[in-house]
Amino acid sequence: MISGSEKHLKEMEKQLQLMKFEQVESRLLSNVFNLERTTFSPDFHEEKYDLIVFNQLTAEEIDQYMDRSTLDAFVGFSLETLKVKDRLKLNFANSPFTLYARTMEVLKYQAVKEN
Repeated sequence: MISGSEKHLKEMEKQLQLMKFEQVESRLLSNVFNLERTTFSPDFHEEKYDLIVFNQLTAEEIDQYMDRSTLDAFVGFSLETLKVKDRLKLNFANSPFTLYARTMEVLKYQAVKEN
């Protein structure tokens, strides 16, 4: 899970624990992706993750990240409506229930795709 602020990171960690998701790694966007250079941090290895969940990021931040990513599916959580460029890659949620549903949908999609 990638958040834009420490406050949002902590809130979402609690929410994901309540949803019984295990092995979730939480990181701040600034520690993962350099927005000015549009490059990943050297110590961030995206390929080791099953799913990236964007938490309370702007549409611009999400677009820049997805433009550089090799993944084909993401989940985004925001209380605001976001207009990102590639809606086919982003499964959007604006409530905890929808976040759970979208996350499960993407994980199931990935499991089917791998088989």
